[in-house]
Amino acid sequence: MRRILFLTILLMGFVIPARAQGISWQACRGAAGPAGPLLRDCHPIQDFVDPQGRELWIRAVLGAPADARPRVLYVAGVASSEAWLNGRHLGINGRPGATAQAEIPGRYQAIFPIREGAWQPGGNQLVLHLSSFHGGLHFARPMSALAVLPYPRPQRVAPLAVTFLAAGSLLAAAFGFGAIRAMRRTGSSLILAGMAAVATLQAIVESMRTLFDYSYPLHAWRMSAIWVLAASFALLLVAYVTTRFFPRARAPMIGLAAGVIGATALLPGFDIKTAWALILGVALAVVPAAAGVRLRVPGARPALA
Repeated sequence: MRRILFLTILLMGFVIPARAQGISWQACRGAAGPAGPLLRDCHPIQDFVDPQGRELWIRAVLGAPADARPRVLYVAGVASSEAWLNGRHLGINGRPGATAQAEIPGRYQAIFPIREGAWQPGGNQLVLHLSSFHGGLHFARPMSALAVLPYPRPQRVAPLAVTFLAAGSLLAAAFGFGAIRAMRRTGSSLILAGMAAVATLQAIVESMRTLFDYSYPLHAWRMSAIWVLAASFALLLVAYVTTRFFPRARAPMIGLAAGVIGATALLPGFDIKTAWALILGVALAVVPAAAGVRLRVPGARPALA
């Protein structure tokens, strides 16, 4: 059972919360002009930037950097984007538009270099033109980052290395359990092989954002795949624990788990969906493990712990 605990901890570690946005934005009516964007009727955005299903102009006033380090505007989200600083064009990612036909989808992550001469003393007006007509799904937080950062950005080498190590270990576990299944024909080995395989796939899909500069419409498929894999792992966990410690309740427990874990698809936000799929899977697995302790099945006590 220690193997299951190891796999579950690894898989739950892949659930990464979205970063908060640290810039105060205003939404405006806007249009591109020869000397930069022309904005009017601006009002503060109270919650979060959401360009889904529409064209959106936003602006923010930033102070000049306190040092001479180069800066970039980092934009991550399901949107095409174009940016200006103090009327100077910083770059374009895809092509924002007023309709789906007018928009060209951009990358999920975009970096716009900011020239040192673009800054001015005091306030600096940053303007973003966004649109999102090709996201495929409605996201609770469509923009995961809108920030001005020093360049080069700090690389998340350590988490990525841990993910690769975990993926390699899980893949080896999948082959190992598969070999045991081939030799012994045990159902538990087949379930363990399946758990290791889906956890391996989730580690790979989680790493795609760092490894590949994909177009933003693919983000819906990536996030859906992460939830499906987490839900599959949770369902297999319940199936394994029930089969081993309380086999007579296997059918009703798996049916209950399928309904409860499947219902997480209705929750807002993919981070929440994925986390609750795993949490509910672990919680449901407690029931057959506790029954195994009561029936004095060998291995049930450490499994419940």
